[in-house]
Amino acid sequence: MAHPVVDRTAPLNPTTPRDSYERPVLTSTSSDQFDLARSSTSDARRALIGGGLLTEDGKPVVPDLFWALARAWAPTDRRWLATVPNPNDWERSHDLTDPTWRLGGVQAAIALGAPIVSTGEAPVDLYVPSPVLLSIAVRRYGSSDPLAAAASVTVPIVHQVTAPRAPTSRERRHNGWLVVHPVAAALDLAALGDARSQQVLAEWQPDGEAVWHEH
Repeated sequence: MAHPVVDRTAPLNPTTPRDSYERPVLTSTSSDQFDLARSSTSDARRALIGGGLLTEDGKPVVPDLFWALARAWAPTDRRWLATVPNPNDWERSHDLTDPTWRLGGVQAAIALGAPIVSTGEAPVDLYVPSPVLLSIAVRRYGSSDPLAAAASVTVPIVHQVTAPRAPTSRERRHNGWLVVHPVAAALDLAALGDARSQQVLAEWQPDGEAVWHEH
């Protein structure tokens, strides 16, 4: 149910035109956009309309839609690493037109302008395109206990989070890593569920529309 929500209400590809935030969810393009059958998108669309998260013509109801997605955003399989991966290792070894690793979590939010004071002690949270890369990362960078980890890797619940780098855009980088879209970074904060993260989201005014704010 989350697939059409993320892609249409807040496009995760930074090159997507700004006016697409207001476009409705369409089932006719579900295969190309979400890797889902049209029937699956139709079922999800009806459920979202029934839940008051889309209007009858398919437009998003914000911020309700954002907060509903935040409740299901946290990954179910996160691996903790002993050392921080080198972004150059990944970029040298993969086709730039394929999905890519991206920086998420608190550090991504900081890089995107969220009002957070970083102590520099938190693990580096990375999204990878597939479960296979989780195993590769653990073998290459070592496994760790969460309390002692230098980094974490996980597969996002929607593939747009690890979308290929847009060749004509100036995507944000932080410490060598491509950064997730601001909406994905905001969802990472929302999924933490703590009071400080909620305060940061209330105060964060990124470029463009903050779909987690009341309008």
